Amino acid sequence: MDDQALLELAGSRVFERGRRYHDEGRVDLSGADAEGCRALVHGTARYRVSLHRAGGELDWHCDCPAAEDGSFCKHLVAAALAWRAEVGSTNGGPAARTGDALRNRLGALPRETLAQWLHEAALDDPDLHRRVELRLAGDDPDALRSALDAALRVRGFLDYRRSMDFAARLDEPIESLRSLVGTRPDTALELTERALKRVLKILERSDDSAGALQDQIAELGRLHARSAARAEIDGPRFARALHGLKQRDQWDFLPLAAYWDALGERGRAAYRARVEQEYAALPPMSAGRQHPASEGWYEDFPILQRREELAHCEADCDALIKVYSRDLGSGYAYQRLIDVCADYGREAEATRWAERGVREHPDWPGLRERLAQRYLADGLADEALEQMRRAFLARPQETLWRELRTMSAEDWPGLREDLLQQLAKRESTGNTGASRDVTLRARMLAADGDLDAAVDLALRHAVNPDTLHAIAESAADHRAVDAARLLRRVVEFELKPTDARGYPDIVRKMARIQSIDASADVREWIAEIRRRYKARRKLMQLMDAAGL
Repeated sequence: MDDQALLELAGSRVFERGRRYHDEGRVDLSGADAEGCRALVHGTARYRVSLHRAGGELDWHCDCPAAEDGSFCKHLVAAALAWRAEVGSTNGGPAARTGDALRNRLGALPRETLAQWLHEAALDDPDLHRRVELRLAGDDPDALRSALDAALRVRGFLDYRRSMDFAARLDEPIESLRSLVGTRPDTALELTERALKRVLKILERSDDSAGALQDQIAELGRLHARSAARAEIDGPRFARALHGLKQRDQWDFLPLAAYWDALGERGRAAYRARVEQEYAALPPMSAGRQHPASEGWYEDFPILQRREELAHCEADCDALIKVYSRDLGSGYAYQRLIDVCADYGREAEATRWAERGVREHPDWPGLRERLAQRYLADGLADEALEQMRRAFLARPQETLWRELRTMSAEDWPGLREDLLQQLAKRESTGNTGASRDVTLRARMLAADGDLDAAVDLALRHAVNPDTLHAIAESAADHRAVDAARLLRRVVEFELKPTDARGYPDIVRKMARIQSIDASADVREWIAEIRRRYKARRKLMQLMDAAGL
């Protein structure tokens, strides 16, 4: 359980929070040995934590909400650090139990002294001051409101570092709100809404490229939905507040489905009226508003999303068709129309949309495949095969090749030959005298299980290194010498750049070549590599270590 192992389990942000918890003495171990530990970790609430080694693997449990999906939370990090300190450091030396020792020494001091020290520290440290205020607020709504406002107050743009710091600062407010959901859901609902309004605005002026702030806002959204489910709400009034929040939410932190039951019949009707009103007010679709680069597109998109989300919650296929068909400037819209009609059992409509989509956007990826599926569902096997053939020729892929083989059945040999000829016509020799690039044909032959034909083709012509590598490995058992020749071409290609980061993989390939073909020819080739690249010291060292 060294620091690197904990970082891989928890991530850097959670690890730092857990280490802070440990350093602050928030972990009480109730049992610890070389095989595991049990502990109480003190946040706003007390969380029971256990870690245990079983069969070379680590099992863990924490009863905090963040660990419900099996995530390695900050409480687990803190407990792991305390466990490590208890049973000995990872290098076998004496363990430093700084957090526990400090806690014991503080526990022996008079309350008045501790209060004075904490007060002085809080006056010098704004973050600590905010945390203390939150702890003291308990479940007093007015005190919590003031403490939350102070905790969520930031100025200016948050760069990457400030954004990470602010996200970490949200731990205390979130834990305070979490403790209220079960006991005072009405208060929790009001305060989470207040917090969401602030942090959504802050996110707009933050560099949250690490996603730390978005993770915290998503947790606030979950607390808001849980509060709504437990609180005594007025449906129409809450619908108005929720719609206002969703207008601020550009990132889908507040999915409507999470609130659908809580809204009730009257609330759903009120929410529907608001969404339909803003949807009806949209200007007619024009070519100038169909592309994300257009100014109008960004204004329309959130409204369309809310209307689509409402239709999904109400299982309203007609409304979804209306939304999706509003802008038919891309094949994506047709794909959505095909899928939604099929999902709702409207098969004939799905086929009509597929046919229309292919007419309007014949080269759109995935459309012909959908039309082929529709024809298959309608019993039109020949038409389906033709659409799949055309889809393959537009975008040759192994998956489409295999589907064509399955669909054509006994007619596959003739179709296969036709497809291979079509691919051969496209192959370019590049500069005069250059070898023909047969990568696509080689890939399809390998996908068809015809490795001998793939190897023969690759030996005569140019093939990209990834495909060469795959074909060589597949053929290594029954055509070892030829497989080694193909792999040698891969190594020669990868040695052209001088980036030493690729050397370990190159040396592994060279060792693999020698294991496939131990002939004098391969040994001479390796010797030639050493002569040619002797100036690359790192490469020579790795070859020495591999016995090359």
